[in-house]
Order: sequence, then C-alpha cells, then structure tokens
Amino acid sequence: MDKLTNHSSLDENDLKYISKLIATQHLRTIGGYIRCKQVLTNSFEDIIKDTIEKIDKEIQEGIVQHKTNKISSIDEKLLPLKTNIVKKDDKNVFLEVNSIIGKSTWIYSMKHLLTKTYKVLDDVSWCIYEAPEHFNWVTSDDPVIFLNYYDKNTYDFKGGWASKNTNIIFPLSPKKLLFAQIGVKQNVLYKKADVDFAIQIQRFIIENAFLKVYSFKEDNMVSSIRNRVVNRKEFLRIKKEIEQIHENYMNDELLYIK
Repeated sequence: MDKLTNHSSLDENDLKYISKLIATQHLRTIGGYIRCKQVLTNSFEDIIKDTIEKIDKEIQEGIVQHKTNKISSIDEKLLPLKTNIVKKDDKNVFLEVNSIIGKSTWIYSMKHLLTKTYKVLDDVSWCIYEAPEHFNWVTSDDPVIFLNYYDKNTYDFKGGWASKNTNIIFPLSPKKLLFAQIGVKQNVLYKKADVDFAIQIQRFIIENAFLKVYSFKEDNMVSSIRNRVVNRKEFLRIKKEIEQIHENYMNDELLYIK
C-alpha cells in the first residue's frame, strides 16, 4: 500500500502478492463460501468419478498396487470422505463414496487455491485507478468482483479466473482501486478514473455485495442502487445458516475426516 500511495513501480513479488490477495479475498468471505459450495455440489460427483477412473487405470497399468489405500490427489486431512465397498453379487462390486460439502471442503479449496490455482493470475496485467476528485469508492463484504461486461445493461458477476475479457475489480481504499481485464495488457500502472467510469464501478461494487456495503462516509448512491432491506425473518435465517457452517463442521464433517 505504501508503494501504491507513492505511485512506485511494482516488482515481481508485489505482483504475485496481488494475485494471492485477490484469490484469498474472493474465497474467504461468506459469499465465497456459497460460491464454493455451489461449485463443489455441482461437480463433486464428476471429480470422484474421474479420480476413481484414474486409479483404476493406474492399477491396470501396474503403476499402483491393488493394496494401495491412499488417494494421492485427495488431502485426507481436510476432505470429509467415507468410502465403502458394496458387493452386489459375485461379479459386481462397487465403491461407494459419501461426502459432506461444507466448511472442510471450503478450507480445502482455499488451501488448493493458495498453493496452485492463484498462479493463473500472475499473468494478469494490473492497474491502479485513482478516484476522481470528491469521489470515494465503497467496498463490501464480498469485495473482489469477477465481472463479465457486455454493455451497460448486460453484465454478470460470474467471470472466470482465466476467462478472457473478464474484468477483475477490487477496491483497495476509498481512493484507490485495483483493476484488470484478463487478456488485455494495461499500458500504464497508474490511471486517473473519470467520473463516469468511477460511478459505473461503484454500481458493480454495490450490486456484488453479499449483505453489507461499507463506505468512508454516508453516500446516497448506495441506497439508490440497492435499497436497504429490513427483514427480521430473513436476517435470522441467514444468521442461523452462517452459525451452522461451524456447527455442521464440528458435529458431522469431523466424523468423516476422522
């Protein structure tokens, strides 16, 4: 932050730090937990099938022995897995795999992300936008935005890590904002945002928020873009769901890991 404040150049280590910072902040929030849970719920069955097919092929080729009881591609200390051999008849035997998608798989995803996946961002060209005079960017409880932008009325927040033209937006302070467009080389590191651009970015930050928007000072633009909702029933539902993340981990997931 000192370098950015002084408009200093960034070295290779600084850029790697930015990549890891972006990766961490995108996943460690409650919004990140929900994204992670949705992705794993939709893909876990295919992941297990691919892993089993790989092991079966290795056994057939003699790469691993039949008595091998460890799956090298799965971290057994984090992933909650229960396996069971099911014998249907004399000829058909099945491997049954059960898992709970929750806090432990979230932690596993973060560990994997911060040792491998985040490196795809090392090749991203970053720039830092300075806010216009008398303008302050807000931030939120889900501050990293992966934006697919087509026009001012057509966009979504489902951009991919290596998806060409996805915009990555991350407010660093009320006056500085980290920005990149995957596949596009930034011509300079430091830029001054014009008012139209700053307002547009402000909209994305507010719309992408999970439950909270944080502002340096009161800003009517926030409520004009996203109305404040007072709903006790919904508040208690979300509060309970967040509390259950750890309760389910302690009561259910740890039994699978042990």
